[in-house]
Amino acid sequence: MLIYSVIFFLIAFFAVEFEFGNRKWLGAFIALSILLIFFAGLRNPFVPKDYLVYEFIFDNIGEDKMAGINISNSLEPGFYGLISLFKWLFPYYYTVAIMLFCAAIAVSLHSLSFYKYSFNPFMALLVYYSNFFFLHEMTQIRIGVAISFILISLPLILKKRYIAFSLVALFATLFHYSAILAIGLLVFTGNNFNKKLYAALLILALPIGVLNLATFNIFELLSIIDSTNPKLSAYSNTTLMGLDVKANVFNAMNLLSITITGYLLYIIPKEDFLKDSRLSFFLKCEIVSIFIFCLTSANALIAFRVSEIFGIFSIFLFPYLIKYLPFKKLNIWFAIGIALIFLYINIYATEDFIKPYRIYDFSK
Repeated sequence: MLIYSVIFFLIAFFAVEFEFGNRKWLGAFIALSILLIFFAGLRNPFVPKDYLVYEFIFDNIGEDKMAGINISNSLEPGFYGLISLFKWLFPYYYTVAIMLFCAAIAVSLHSLSFYKYSFNPFMALLVYYSNFFFLHEMTQIRIGVAISFILISLPLILKKRYIAFSLVALFATLFHYSAILAIGLLVFTGNNFNKKLYAALLILALPIGVLNLATFNIFELLSIIDSTNPKLSAYSNTTLMGLDVKANVFNAMNLLSITITGYLLYIIPKEDFLKDSRLSFFLKCEIVSIFIFCLTSANALIAFRVSEIFGIFSIFLFPYLIKYLPFKKLNIWFAIGIALIFLYINIYATEDFIKPYRIYDFSK
């Protein structure tokens, strides 16, 4: 497990250097991004959850029936096409080729968005690595690819190019259907920031989560859009029959996010929101993400899937702690410490999520 911490502190070193040094370290940023691509793409099947499931799908795609499931109809069309292409190009090592390709697309687009849209791209990379990389690029690879297209399209959202961004979101659904929810991001493009409204959403989030309200069944809607997909139908039926698992709104990750977001909402002056439209957008998205997670907590699958589409912009938001914490030159260290807490929760405190790292065995 040591390698996970080594990479964390390597990125953290450059985040500090970027903050205080004179050089911008573009070469180092590119090298770290390449490292993460190969780190994710060459992982052993027994390191993350879900890898063996994907391997089973890759091996049996094209079969009409396997284990009672129509595999082809369970996949988004873009991902299905990707698997078919790589099985044709790489008849022996198509699994690792697909994993490398997905990691290359997701990590490179994520990293490019960090470098273009974050005032400290290394800090954004650190938040991403500690809080999303292991879930998306190491485990749930389809959503990682889909979200990367959303992130790189941030200018389309901020410039209110609604049609262009909607087309990007529709393209992203080729890899994960939940990306269609990203169209909702267009609601937050206005320059105005109503502090009272968003403070109310943040304050009410936990009490609403405790009430355990019934959840709108998004999977029922998606299964209507793609009626041939048995996976969406299964998710929908699970929700309808009340067999879904509830999300814990008091989990450490959610409470830490509420604390950080609440602090930034309180401390950032209104004029800064008017000057920095990105900051306003990032904070709106994170507050809505927290509220949605608590509102839909009666169904953990919906709560996590819907909220993460909006919450992904915390990668850009949390580095603002460097600017708004009261500890001046020590701010960067507090921000790194918070990222380290995220890493600890994701890697060391969560059982069976990520196991000790091993590289893919090509001798099989």
